[in-house]
Amino acid sequence: MSQLAAVAYATSTSNQAASHGGAWVVALLIGVQIAMLVFSLWWLHREDSSGEDPGDGGGGGSGKRPPEGPPPTDEPAWWPEFEQDFATYVAGGTRVGS
Repeated sequence: MSQLAAVAYATSTSNQAASHGGAWVVALLIGVQIAMLVFSLWWLHREDSSGEDPGDGGGGGSGKRPPEGPPPTDEPAWWPEFEQDFATYVAGGTRVGS
């Protein structure tokens, strides 16, 4: 009978040790989840406080926004002549060279 009690005691203590080990694993996983949440919130806050105006645009991407306003109108000096030559070429006329 004492052997049966010893086996029962050994079984119960090994089950308790296993259940406590499981509790540590769960606590560790919860801690990792909380750390990931805190890091994510910090990362988002860091992106928002970069000093740029967020504007009225939607989300997506963390790249730089293109400059606002119309594109620059600086054309090369040869551009008007090129446009005229190209229009003549597309119309089927002869190409005017310079």
